[in-house]
Amino acid sequence: MSHTQPHAQNFIIPFTFDNMAIRGKFLRFTNLKEACPSLAINNKTTDTLLNMLLTCAITVQDFKTGSSMTLQIQNAESGALFVANCNEQGHLKAYANETAQQSTFESHSEQGATFAATVYRNEQVYQSFIPMEYKTITKAIEAYFTHSVQADTQLRVWTHEEGENLTCSALFLQTLPEDEDKKTPDDWQRTAMLLDTVKQEEANTLMPAELLYRLFHEDETRLFEAMPLDFKQDNPRDRMATALISLGEATCREMLQEGDITMQDAYTGTEETFTEEDITTLFAHKH
Repeated sequence: MSHTQPHAQNFIIPFTFDNMAIRGKFLRFTNLKEACPSLAINNKTTDTLLNMLLTCAITVQDFKTGSSMTLQIQNAESGALFVANCNEQGHLKAYANETAQQSTFESHSEQGATFAATVYRNEQVYQSFIPMEYKTITKAIEAYFTHSVQADTQLRVWTHEEGENLTCSALFLQTLPEDEDKKTPDDWQRTAMLLDTVKQEEANTLMPAELLYRLFHEDETRLFEAMPLDFKQDNPRDRMATALISLGEATCREMLQEGDITMQDAYTGTEETFTEEDITTLFAHKH
């Protein structure tokens, strides 16, 4: 087993087994309350938003340049409840609105919310919907992976809160096409049992190589290079301005008849207001 340690605080490390038709990924996020402020408001949002972030990071790592993934849970009354995004460079964004912060994943499921996965690859857009009949977000995510790639999937997530710091670690395992040289009927059940022995503290404090060795020391584990992950929020006003320009000046003028245009950023919850003077300035650059 390689003992190369990640240098970044937030990272994802893929690994495989030479003796089993299973692949895996280990992820760790630190300082989450600072990086994702809506996680600091109410613990009811933690599991849902973290699982969504993990899923985006796990999926996008397999893609090529120019790819990204967005997960969104929404309902008719409150719009987007949860939004998470990761691009192929490992830049993460996430937000949970006020309604989401007061409710559990199960309650959203019961109220008929929809869970959409949107993948952008090579200028193509692919969207699918994740079943909401599961009581936990983790089970819903496992079902998404299982159905999207037709491979059994296991995901375990451990969080640790100390003062203002929130840390999250996760292990993701997925079966690979059968290989006669690696075929052991009990491997999948055995790895599931091993994952269930991991304690919260060791998941969030041990180095990945050490944790994987403790779990799978009887197996031939091969770790690959860690990919750094970080939380980067671009300027929402710039994106909003681009969106307004795409609507056209006539449409924006019609909107102004009802007053200043107020827009809310899906990834931070911040609001930006565009006055008539702002709209004039925006379209002055287009003429």
